[in-house]
Amino acid sequence: MSILKHYDHDGLYMHYSFDYSPDSGDFQTHFHDRYELLYVKRGKGRFISEGRIYPLISGAVFIVKRGEMHALEIDSSYPYESMAINFDKRLFEGIDRS
Repeated sequence: MSILKHYDHDGLYMHYSFDYSPDSGDFQTHFHDRYELLYVKRGKGRFISEGRIYPLISGAVFIVKRGEMHALEIDSSYPYESMAINFDKRLFEGIDRS
């Protein structure tokens, strides 16, 4: 997977990726100590999280809890483009809940 842009500062990490022929080996089962918001701009395959399987299609958005095991099974015959934002719960501290 080619990470073209990334940002990492104070509990917020973002990366933008694009690959014309993605390799499924680049998307192993893993977890984060932060929450994750994944936007799939282009791609096909499956998103697997805690045993549940969801279609991975262009325009899909996934929200992953911290510590949740997840993986992508990418169809390498289609380009894959995505943006992921990982954030710490501290990001929401101080927000007025009302």
